Amino acid sequence: MRAADFDFGVFRSTAEEIAMTSGAIVARAIRAETAEIVALLEKPDKTFVTKIDRDSQAAGQPIIIGAFPNAHYNFEEKGGAIGNKDSEIQAQFDPLDGTRGGLGGGATPTVLFGAYDKVRKLYIASMTYEPSTGRFWISGEGQGAHVRRYSDELGKWTTSYRQVSVNKQDIRANGQVLVDVTHPFPQENPTFRQAGRRELTTMIENIGSKEGSYHSGGGHYARIAAGYPNNVGLVQSALGGPWDMQGINAVIEAGGFARVQTIEEIGGVRRLIELENHDNERAKIVIAANNEANYRELRNMVIRCVEDF
Repeated sequence: MRAADFDFGVFRSTAEEIAMTSGAIVARAIRAETAEIVALLEKPDKTFVTKIDRDSQAAGQPIIIGAFPNAHYNFEEKGGAIGNKDSEIQAQFDPLDGTRGGLGGGATPTVLFGAYDKVRKLYIASMTYEPSTGRFWISGEGQGAHVRRYSDELGKWTTSYRQVSVNKQDIRANGQVLVDVTHPFPQENPTFRQAGRRELTTMIENIGSKEGSYHSGGGHYARIAAGYPNNVGLVQSALGGPWDMQGINAVIEAGGFARVQTIEEIGGVRRLIELENHDNERAKIVIAANNEANYRELRNMVIRCVEDF
């Protein structure tokens, strides 16, 4: 599949169908607190998977393949990329993001679907669906970012699309920085060492802001893009796979600023390197914010926490 052949209209209709199928499976589990959601298994990367994750993927996977038959695919519960490796577009799907939060009784798990241009190494479309609320956020390159709601109990969409944009709040004016950096993925050289992780919290508090989390990476991007009060930025290193980064597109399309960071050893010293693209193979950290000034302030904090500890 050539990037030039990517059709955002097809992506949007596919995303809507995923919300009505995979999303409904997750929504019913959250409402019912079914036994399946706590009948968990631990994957090799030390994260959890439940029957709900797998049922959600089983529902969504054929929808995506049917809509984009010549694409390359990366489905979280499939264990690796499949499909047309020569395709310039990779469709990425996480059937239940935030499993750990859901297991703790939270209503914040999301279903994620994204499109990644492998040539330019950019996320070109993004969907985040929050089954517990029915909020459906979608964005596409040059298309803006939008939200609407779906009710699986009523079996219909209850609102029309509304365009969203980031807020204008300053990070030093009691802003909230969403932090998603603590994770069980095995790392020989952790992105944030313990002292650096503690320093990040201290630095955020020292500028008059506060740290927060909704236990879903996709939900974090969506909340910044939607312009909810106080949500001014995101620092994410809990990257379990490329699907965890697709919300970059939503933040950018909503008028925000986001960049992928990698870490390189230079002269025996760790250095944080800002990438011009969204290279998900080199990514170690994503920093996103409602504007570039807040992004730069957050990045300066992360530089200290990564390089000095």
